[in-house]
Amino acid sequence: MRYRTDAASNNQFFRSSNSEPAESGENRIWLNITNTDNMFRQTLVGYVPEATNGYDSGFDGYNFTDNPLNISSIVNTQNMVIQGRALPFDVNDIVPLSVTIPTTGANTITIDHTDGLFSFRPGYLSSG
Repeated sequence: MRYRTDAASNNQFFRSSNSEPAESGENRIWLNITNTDNMFRQTLVGYVPEATNGYDSGFDGYNFTDNPLNISSIVNTQNMVIQGRALPFDVNDIVPLSVTIPTTGANTITIDHTDGLFSFRPGYLSSG
């Protein structure tokens, strides 16, 4: 535990402004799909300095599952449960998603949580 007598200079532990974080480190968004049968699946898209928008063995993870309810991002026609994407972040970037829905009924896609750049930017889902 630290004690400072100069409370005005506490930027070591607290952010001093609401400016966006630098485009480095982890900039991730987790998407969930759930249904009324209590099925669940999650996928992750992260923007990192060393990644490309193609397949990167150090970042991307193939989607191997027998789960009938499924969500994944797509890289070169392959389904990924984890996808690393290139920085700098482009607000016009489109990440194709694949969704498998086994039964009729209500299915919900939600943003589970975010970090880095996505703590300050809204995300949009659209069908195309």
